Order: sequence, then C-alpha cells, then structure tokens
Amino acid sequence: MRRLYLLALIAIAAGRLNGSPASDFATIAGENSIGMKLARLGPNSFLMGQAEGGDWDEKPAHNVTISRGFFISTTEVTNAQYELFDPDHKKLRGKFGFSKDDDEAVVFVTWHDAVAFCNWFSEKEGRTYRLPTEAEWEYACRAGTTTPYSAGDRLPKEYHKNQKINWDPTPVSLKVAATPPNPWGLYDMHGNVEEWCADWYGPYGPSDQTNPAGPSTGDFRVLRGGAHGMRVEYLRSANRSGTLPQDKSWFIGFRVVQADYPDTQPSPPAQEPLNRRNIRQAVPKELAGGSDPKIPYFRGPIQYVKLPQRSEGPMYSRHNHDPALIDCPNGDMLAIWYSCCTEAGRELAILASRLRYGSDSWDPASIFWDAPDRNDHAPALYYDGRKTIYHINGLSAGATWGSMALVMRTSTDSGATWSHAAIIAPEHTYRHQPVQSVFQSYEGFIILPCDAVPGGTGGTAVHISRDNGKTWYDPGQARRAPEFKKGEKGEWIAGIHAAVVQLRDGSLMALGRGDNIQGQMPMSISDDMGRTWKYSPSPFPPISSGQRLILRRLNQGPILLVSFTDRRKGWTISQFDKRHVFGMFAALSFDEGKTWPVKRLITPGGPRKEVDGGGNTGRFNIDDTHAEPAGYLAATQTPDNLIHLITSKQHYAFNLAWLTEHAQSDYKADANVPGVVIDHSPAESRRYIGSPAIAILPNGSYVASHDFFGPGSKNNRSAVFRSEDKGRTWKKLTELTGQWWSSLFVHNGSLYIIGTTTEYGKAVIRRSDDNGQTWTDPKDARTGLLFAEGQYHCAPVPLVVHKGRIFRAMEDRNPPRDWGVNFRSFVISAPVEADLLNAESWTATNRLRFDQAWPGRAWLEGNIVVTPQGGLVNILRVQRQDEETAAVVRISQDGKTASFDPEKDFIHFYGGTNKFTIRFDPTTGLYWSIVNKQKDPPAYRNNLTLVTSSDLTNWIVRSVIMHHPDSTTHAFQYIDWLFDGEDIIAVSRTAFDDALGGAHRAHDANYMTFHRIENFRRFVGSKE
Repeated sequence: MRRLYLLALIAIAAGRLNGSPASDFATIAGENSIGMKLARLGPNSFLMGQAEGGDWDEKPAHNVTISRGFFISTTEVTNAQYELFDPDHKKLRGKFGFSKDDDEAVVFVTWHDAVAFCNWFSEKEGRTYRLPTEAEWEYACRAGTTTPYSAGDRLPKEYHKNQKINWDPTPVSLKVAATPPNPWGLYDMHGNVEEWCADWYGPYGPSDQTNPAGPSTGDFRVLRGGAHGMRVEYLRSANRSGTLPQDKSWFIGFRVVQADYPDTQPSPPAQEPLNRRNIRQAVPKELAGGSDPKIPYFRGPIQYVKLPQRSEGPMYSRHNHDPALIDCPNGDMLAIWYSCCTEAGRELAILASRLRYGSDSWDPASIFWDAPDRNDHAPALYYDGRKTIYHINGLSAGATWGSMALVMRTSTDSGATWSHAAIIAPEHTYRHQPVQSVFQSYEGFIILPCDAVPGGTGGTAVHISRDNGKTWYDPGQARRAPEFKKGEKGEWIAGIHAAVVQLRDGSLMALGRGDNIQGQMPMSISDDMGRTWKYSPSPFPPISSGQRLILRRLNQGPILLVSFTDRRKGWTISQFDKRHVFGMFAALSFDEGKTWPVKRLITPGGPRKEVDGGGNTGRFNIDDTHAEPAGYLAATQTPDNLIHLITSKQHYAFNLAWLTEHAQSDYKADANVPGVVIDHSPAESRRYIGSPAIAILPNGSYVASHDFFGPGSKNNRSAVFRSEDKGRTWKKLTELTGQWWSSLFVHNGSLYIIGTTTEYGKAVIRRSDDNGQTWTDPKDARTGLLFAEGQYHCAPVPLVVHKGRIFRAMEDRNPPRDWGVNFRSFVISAPVEADLLNAESWTATNRLRFDQAWPGRAWLEGNIVVTPQGGLVNILRVQRQDEETAAVVRISQDGKTASFDPEKDFIHFYGGTNKFTIRFDPTTGLYWSIVNKQKDPPAYRNNLTLVTSSDLTNWIVRSVIMHHPDSTTHAFQYIDWLFDGEDIIAVSRTAFDDALGGAHRAHDANYMTFHRIENFRRFVGSKE
C-alpha cells in the first residue's frame, strides 16, 4: 500500500538562500512504498558553479532558478530498494568488496539501469520518479549555502571515506545516512558514491537560467557528489563529473526525484572544436603523388602540440604526452594525445591537432574527447584504409590508468563527426590501456595491443576483433603472468607499450619496454594469433621510462622500427658507421625481423640546435650524432609513401630513400628492380612468390594477388593488394589461407578469386564485395567449395564470358602422384547470372589425359579463348624440351564437352613451354600474349616478349619488353595482364637482385612486380 504523508516541518538552522531562511524551502516527507524517504524542496534561485577556485567546467558561476518544487530521496538508492526492481543485481553485491548489505548504496548500475528503475517505480507508484537534473542536484546539495561544501569551506573528516587516489578498488562501507545530513536533511551529498543525473554533460552558458535541462545529446551523462576513493576536492557542491551512460563501477550509484520532468528546451550545442571544423571531404587527386620516392626526403622536427601558455583546462600546458597519429581519407593527418597536470589525475583529457592537406603547419590544439573527471588514458587511432577511422581509448573508473574500461568510436568523414563512444571491454581493470600500434591483420582482424599491467614492466595484452570492432576478445585474459626468459612461452607479450606487426607467414612479432631478456629489448613471436608467445632477446638496446617504440610494416614491404639508444651510453648502430650516436633511430628489416641491415639516427643533423620535446622529454639538443632522447612515438605512412613520425611534441617526415641513403653495403635499395615492387620475400625466407594475378575493379582501381610456395611456406596462402593510383603504389589488403594457384576476376560488379585450397587441393572460389578487403569463406558446396573430391591444379588464367556463360580452364591430377604426367585438362563454366559460389551452378567438361606418346610431357595452365569463328578453345602450355608448343582443346558451347585431335591441334607457339595469358583486343582484331621466349637464343625466363595472332595459330613476335642478361637468378614469369585503355597492365613473378642475396634461382621469385606497357598498339601497323 502506498503511503506518502507529511511529517513535521524541520527547521534548517544552517544556511540562507536569497535572504530567506533555508527552512522555507525544505520539508521532510515520509516513506514511500519501498521505504524511501523523500524531502520536498521548494522553488527558489541559487548561484550554480564556483567562480573562485574549482575547475574550468564549473564556470561561469551563474544564477539558476528552480521554478517548481520537487521531492528528492534523502539517501541514495540502496541495494534492498534497487533489487525489488532487479533481483539479479544481488550477484554484484560484494564485487571487489563493495556494497554487500541491504542498506548500502547500490553500485555497478549504468545510467540506463537507473532510468529503468525510475520508470519501473513511476509505474508502481502512479507518479513520476526520475533522475534529478544537474541543476536540481546542485540546488539540493548546496542547501542554501554558497561555500564549496554545504558544511563550509572544508569537508569535515567524518565525511571522508578513503579520500585519496587509489590504483585499485579499495573497499569501504557504503552504508547510507552514516554521516551527518546537509542543512536540508539530505545525506551523502558529499561522497559515498557518485550519483547519476538526467543531463548530458556540456558547458555552462554565460547567462542566468531557469530549470536548465542540459544539452540535447552528448557522449557523457553527468555524475555529481563525488565518492569514496577520490580526492576530497571532487566532493565539492559545484564539482561536475560524468561518464558514458553504459558505464558502471564501484564508484557510481544514484538517488531519485519525484516530480514531473521540466519542460525546458535543451541548451544549444557547443561549438565544434577546431579539429572537427571545416573538414574537406573530397579526396585530392594527387594524394598518392608527392616527392620522388627515389630522392631522399627529410623534414623536421616541427612542433605539432600547440597550446596557450599556462592553460589550466580543459587543455593543460603542463604535460602533453602519449600521442596517436593517422592519415585521414581526405589527406589530412590527425594527431591526438592526452593533456593533464599529473598523469594519474582525473583532469586528464584527449586533445587533437590536424595537419590539413597541403598545409605546412599544424592547427592549434583543441579538445578531442574528454570524459569529465575521468582519467582518459592512452588514446589510439586506426584507419582501415577505406573510409573508417577508429578512435580507441581507455576510460578509467576514476583516477589513474589502473582501473580502465576500453571504449571505441568511429568516423567515416575524416574526423568531422564521430559516433557515440561504445564500451568494447566494460570491466574497469588491467589489460585495457591501449598502445598506439593498432593494425589490421592479413585475415582482416583488428589487432589492438594494451598494457597488461599499470607498471613499468609486466607485459602487454592483445585485444582482437574479427568483425570490424563490433566484438573483441583478449586471448591472454585470466592467464597467469609469464616468465619472460629466452626460449620460454607465455600468454602475454614481453614488455609494456609493445608494438606489434604481422609477419608474412601470419605470425605476430612484438617488441616492448621492460622485461628485458639478456640485457636486450625483448622480442615476442606468436604463431597462433596471440594465444601464446615465445620470448627471445632482440638485437636492440632496451628502452625505459618516457620512451615508447614504433614497429610497423611500410607500404613498400620492409618492417620499420623506431626506438632509442641508451640515454647515457649511446650506441654504435652500424658496422659501417663507427660514430657513437645518441637518441632516436630507425631500423629496417627486409627478412621479417631476422636481420636489420639499415639503421639511421633520426635527426636533420647540422649545427647543434635546442628543441622542446614536451611530455617527459623536456628540452634536448640535436646535431649529427644526437637525436631526440625520449618520447612516446606514433607513426603513419601516407599514400605518397612518406613516413610521418610524431614524438611527444614534435613531428618528423622522411621516406625510405632517406633511411637507406647511407646504408653502404648493409643494404642496397631495390630501385633497379623493373616496374613497381608490390611485394618482396627474401630468398633466405624460403618462401617464394608465385601465381601473380591482376584485376581492374569497377571503380578503376587495381587488385593483384600472389601465392607463396617453397619450403618456408605451407603452400596454402595468397596475399591480396590494391592500388588506388593506377599501379604507382600498392597496399596490402589481406592474406587468404586455403587459397592457392588462383585467378582474380570481376563479374557482375563483384571481385572473385578462384583456384585451389593448396597444392593439389580442392577447387574453391571466393567473392569480395568491398574491393578485396574481405572475402567469403568456402566452407561447403553452397559457399565456394566447387570440387571437394580429387586433386586439382590451375594458375592465374583468364575467365571468359561467352553466350551467357563464364568459362575457366583447370586440371586435375589422376592418379595423384608426380608432376604433370597425370594432369587431365578440363573446363568449368556457369551461367553468367548464377550464384558462382554454389557448386551446382558449375558444369565441367569431360577430362582429357595427356598421352605420353604425344610430343612433350604434360599440358597445363590453359587459356579459354573465343575463336574468330565464335567457337571456344582451351589453349594449354605444353611441357616440352625440344620445341615450343601449345595444345588447342575444343570446347562445346554448353561447356559439357572437350575434344582434342593430336594430329592437328598441337601448334607452334612462341613461348609455349611456360605459362602464358591470351586476350583478344577488339580494336586491333588481334589476340595478344606476353610470353617467355626460351629457345634461339638459349634463355630461361629472363626474356619477356609481346606476341600477337589473328587466328590463334600463327603468332608474330612484336617486341622484347623486358630482358636481363642473366637467366640463372633473374626472371620475369607467370605474367598475368589486362588491357587498360591504351595500355597493357601486368603483374610478374620476378626474380631479381635485392642486396640480400637475390633469388637463389630464377624459378623461385623473390618479388611480385607491376608493369605498364604504354600505348601497346604502337607495336602493330595500322592495317593489321
């Protein structure tokens, strides 16, 4: 039975409001149906905020009128009261030692939980219960006083409950009404637990207000009153804090108001910070241009942290540190970092600066993200290379980075607008301090390193998302702390602040700070996607306090490390450069971290110059042998291949040519490799590059792929790359496991890759609907598994659409032994509108065996071609030593029958002993191919020749387009190519010098290269 009755008027002795006795405005009412006591507060005006002292967000102090009285609970909602609404909450009683008893304030409730309780209770009572507005809360807390606390200028000791910074949850009693009430009879308005308010957090306006309701939206809901376990100044009447409405912790509870909602309009939104204003959305056409990549380029240091002197909130000039950096889709660069007075403080905020495309100067700093009175430690940025930028941040329960949740938000307009922040790891605990080393793995996973501990040693965790950030998991969570010794294994990365990179074989490699192994920086390798790590010493000196390294793969393929020498001892970084150097240096590895032949101090050199390093670095000198001695590093590489590096305050830019400029015999740049290098795999890796394929996307971009073969591979993995600038630069998109010997093609607007699962594996096809970034998974006959029985062979050969069907050549191996002699040729086809991932859509011809009585040994890697007469043939390479030959197999129009007459269907084909691609050009009316000429003069695959035919039988040599005098370790082979307007574009499996020993034989290529034959029709006469 509801009962609400008026008790005796309680005279309030302390405090006055606008000259009237406080007792005119506060009356204690009785208990409601769940034993909650309410006080009625009458209407009046008060001064909200704190003009002198206090925090920046409490200003300006302004007059607020509460025009209507309201009832407010005299205590915070207790466990017993809340659990009438949510009995399951009992499971959280005593979590971390807090709030075990019925009469303790309920904690571990989100803003949404508190609102849901109010809605439930409103329905139960038949009157409106809700959270107080921020103005109502401060009005009730002040209780007619104007001092920082309702009890005076200082908060008496009897109110204190562990009022200091705590790194870990430190239990205290949260019993309500255990301390004296304020002058209006309200308990625990200063401390105990923070209390949710109805408002979104936002700045105060400059004018007086009546019944203010806060902004219409935001990231953070207001919390008031402070709590146990925080410094006493956060318990002041005017102090404002807040967090995400889905956040919950041992600090947060609530109290309720019984009154109708104010009918006030929300306050106008605040002006967007500078980093979000006037953001150009168009992508510059010249984005991938810039300086000549063969000419060394260096610029810096240039200051990017620009704040007014003596800034005291929300930006702080005292300490700016821990940056993240990303290049945006529109060509801008965005840097973010935290700003504070003390690193463990609650005042910490995330700032940003933008280097706008075409500008030489960074914008002044502005607020990027700031959970009020929460330690927003450790920002990270990640750009997916398409349109989405991810901002990931730690969100502390209060102060310090010891009790953090992980939050994420995204932008698809180069940072002009951002989604509401979402909590992706909700527990406030260790392992949630992001490291700016976020990247996407070849499998398409987002890899996010986070410190596993709050101290200077102890390891790093990795958080992994397989669905573009929707869900995350930490494979090392709840595993024991490892012993970081050489040869040992554990579930965490050795060292804090670890940077992680993926190796070509899919393993993860990490370098970190602390947990040194044999006096060296620790290295950790995981071959199971972060589940376990093996530890070893790296070749680099360890780093220490105030330093954080970079480890990332460059667009050109090498792995880049940027780190620091010992501050006092320095380092001789190269056997060819005997100078003793100090400070920040770069190192390059071309063999997946096994060796680092290129090292260079990152300094402009010249006369000694003093620079301000900010953060923990302070002022330092740079010259030929001294670089920045410390700093937290972040880096990105822009589409023009410039490497942009920021430290705690300074920005540097340089290119690969600058890094390798004085490398001497440690390294020779691969500038002599013909064409554009798409990928490189050194010979000593024993992981060779095979099966190059290329396709042109509907938007004009290029996609290329290759597989890996050799003893260092598992013969089941293909890499996919994309170029947005007509082949001048390439970016690796992913690596596909279970995809080999594959062709790329575009059909009905989608990109496909078709081949085998492994060497002589199953036949599979995958589709990508995002231009090669992600792919379907061929699990069964409906999702791309075309042939599960048997052993199949193929290569990057053309697919042809003819009379409503799409055709492709393949071979199987039957019986399953030896190479070539048991290959059987056949063709598969499907209706053009069919689901190409469904095996039932495909028809296969009969399978033709190569008769060992015929000339040669085998046929393979056939080309489907439409003849001049409108028929279909499959022209296959013939493995033959004494003559260059191809075989022409006839294919029926319905794709069901293949036939071959050995008496007339072997043809002389220039280059027919090696894999080739044939395509028809309607403009010239000719068939074109790019082939390896092997005989007369003797060669292997070091001559690449352009040939044409009008009838598919008689072929004419047009031009040698690539040549190297050596055929032993140099080759351009397995060319796949396409017409692109007036040009031919091609990809090659290339064996060439790389200053790391080159290819150990021509067959085992160490590069995939891109080539353009401009105006290819110039090789034929106008009448042909």
